[in-house]
Amino acid sequence: MTQSELFPRTHTRKTDLNTLLFPVALEPIYLAGATTPVDNFKAIAGFPHDLGYKTVFCVVTDNYQLLTNSDALTIAESVYRRVFKTVDMKAMEVFNLIYPETKSFCHIDIIDKNYEVNLWAEEVYLPFIRVTNSYNRTRKLIFELGFCRKLCDNGVIFEKETITFAYTHTKGLLNIDAIEKQLANDDRLSRLETSFIAWMQQLKNYPVADKYVLALCARIMEVHFDINNQDLKKRKKETDRAVLFQDDIERLKKKYWSEMGQTAYTVFNMATDYATHSTNTLHIDGQQARVGTWLGDFCKAAAAKPFSMDDYLNDYRYLLN
Repeated sequence: MTQSELFPRTHTRKTDLNTLLFPVALEPIYLAGATTPVDNFKAIAGFPHDLGYKTVFCVVTDNYQLLTNSDALTIAESVYRRVFKTVDMKAMEVFNLIYPETKSFCHIDIIDKNYEVNLWAEEVYLPFIRVTNSYNRTRKLIFELGFCRKLCDNGVIFEKETITFAYTHTKGLLNIDAIEKQLANDDRLSRLETSFIAWMQQLKNYPVADKYVLALCARIMEVHFDINNQDLKKRKKETDRAVLFQDDIERLKKKYWSEMGQTAYTVFNMATDYATHSTNTLHIDGQQARVGTWLGDFCKAAAAKPFSMDDYLNDYRYLLN
C-alpha cells in the first residue's frame, strides 16, 4: 500500500505506515523475584519508538488474541475490495494516519485514488475507509466510512455506516469469511454517496447569518460552556474555554467565510476543519463522527417546515452574537 499524493501535505497528516508496523507481541508476566510466569495473564509489549526500548501497552488474559496493525491492514483489503467494488489493489492508498505519541492505538484512513465525488463541478471529495486498532484495549477493530475534501485533509466520519463486525480481540471470534459474506452485496458506499451529495447541496442552499456561526459550531461539536456558574473559579475556567473556542471559530470563519459564502456548507467546512486540526489526537475520530451525525440530522431538521435557526440553537443562545 502506498501513500497518497493526491492531497497537499500538512503538518497534521501522516502517511508513513512503517511508523505503525513496529514489532509487538504477547509476553509472559513475572512477579519480582519469580522464575515462573503468572498464570492466565500476558502483557502486550512492543517497540513503538526504539528497538532498544520496550513499551508495555497493557495486561490481558490468555483468552486475548493479539491483532497487529499489519493484521488489521490485511483484513482491510477485504473490506476495501467489497466497499469500493474493485479488484485493483493498486488504487488503495494511505491518506492519513492518526495516532497518539504512545502509538497505543491508531486510525488508518485508506482511499481509492480513482474514486472521486464531484460537487457542483468545483468541489471534490474522496470517500475513505478508516481502520481502527489498538494495543491497549481502548478500541476494537472497526471499519468506518467517511469523506475528505480533496483541497485539504478535512474529514467527516459517518458512525451509522460503520462496518458492523467489531472484533474484540477474543480468541476464535475473528472470521474473515463471515466478513466477506456480510459485504458480498453491500452497497453502503453508494447509498452514503447519494445522501452525502444531497446533504452538501442542501447545506449550500441554506444561508446562515453571521450571528449564528459560533452557536451553530458549538452545537455541531456538542460543546457547552457553563459561563454562569456560581463558583467563581469554575466560571472563569468555563469562560476561558469559551473564549478559546470562539477564537478558533473566528479563525476558521476568516479562512472560509469570504471564500465560500455565508451558508451552512461553509459552517460544515469550518466544523470538519476544527474536528481535524483543533482537536486532541485522542478525540479526532469522535469529533469527525459528531460532524457526520450533525450533517444528516441538520438536513432533516432544516427540510421540515417551518424551520427556525433561533429555535434550533435555543440551548446555545448565550453564544449568539
